[in-house]
Amino acid sequence: MSGGERQKVMIAAALAQAGSILLLDEPGTYLDPRSQADMYRILRRVNRELRTTMLFVTHDINAVLSWDGRVMALREGSVAFHDRTPMIAEDGVLEKIFGVGFRVLKVPETERLVAVQEGPE
Repeated sequence: MSGGERQKVMIAAALAQAGSILLLDEPGTYLDPRSQADMYRILRRVNRELRTTMLFVTHDINAVLSWDGRVMALREGSVAFHDRTPMIAEDGVLEKIFGVGFRVLKVPETERLVAVQEGPE
């Protein structure tokens, strides 16, 4: 079984337990882009329709930007940011969290925000 298949099985097992809180550690890891999109679509539906609270641990900034909710970011064991999701895209917030520069762009067709790490100068 590939890493992506194993990840899907673990997420399916968590969903099958039908708990009121779902803890997800790097849920998009090992998944190809289509599988990630499918998984996040299912998780959004579970969150919305079943009112399941979801706590994600992830380094995938663009996955974070695609969710509507609250974000807490840690840096060196301390809270570096805690607010509504769109606020993480404000000027300098991602740099404060990760210690590297980012440019946040809005995709015109969808209004979705996308973070791109700035390269070395």
